Amino acid sequence: MANNFGTVEFNGMELGLTQEAYVDNYGTDGEVRYYANVVDADNNEYKVTWKTSGEFDKSSELYSLVEELKNLTSQKSFDDGEINRMSELEEEIETMESEGISSNYCEDGANACDWENPINIYIV
Repeated sequence: MANNFGTVEFNGMELGLTQEAYVDNYGTDGEVRYYANVVDADNNEYKVTWKTSGEFDKSSELYSLVEELKNLTSQKSFDDGEINRMSELEEEIETMESEGISSNYCEDGANACDWENPINIYIV
């Protein structure tokens, strides 16, 4: 069993990862999922899926808000809609940070999922 990228257990089967997990939201109605190809002891190929954690999702949302605010404030002039949006972003960012949410949490994929507990597996 190839496991160059580690192993994961699902329903009692030990599976060897044949690639690093990658992120995608295709076909998930906008939810982010991580995927990796794996093989069992008989070299049958599967794809395993992990759901991102709530902490990672909140951190990613905060990161997006901060980036949107940076993009808006980098302009030389602002219309009323942009000024209002910047105020909204600042309030949302302040609220999230006061709740202990950090955008740094999403910068490391190690925090993205509960890697020991994939949510799905299917034959490739």
